[in-house]
Amino acid sequence: VFFGLLNLAQAAMKGITIWTTGLELFILSFYYFSLYGMIINISLAAFNLLPIYPLDGFRVLEALFPNSKYCAFMRRRGMLILLILVAVSFILGRYIWFLDFIGMYLNWVRNKVLGLLIRMWGA
Repeated sequence: VFFGLLNLAQAAMKGITIWTTGLELFILSFYYFSLYGMIINISLAAFNLLPIYPLDGFRVLEALFPNSKYCAFMRRRGMLILLILVAVSFILGRYIWFLDFIGMYLNWVRNKVLGLLIRMWGA
């Protein structure tokens, strides 16, 4: 939905050369709203696909390997592991760049998905 809105906003922006009136500023705001909405949705989907217990990625992994030791371990300790990963990534990752592994993963997925969408439909 946001990608379609983004393409609509880009089509409206093509003929505009001077950004002075309220309509042009509304179109620019609509463009950024659509862009950030798309980025947030891609990032949330990528985060949800991590194979850690309370997330949906674990459910996919559990459906593929129902009796694995990993699934049993994650059922017991998954919430704690997710909390530690998020804390390390978002708190310590601000100071030590290579500890922001969740942020690096989300940026990588976002760039790949956006690149795929641009190649498929243009933007």
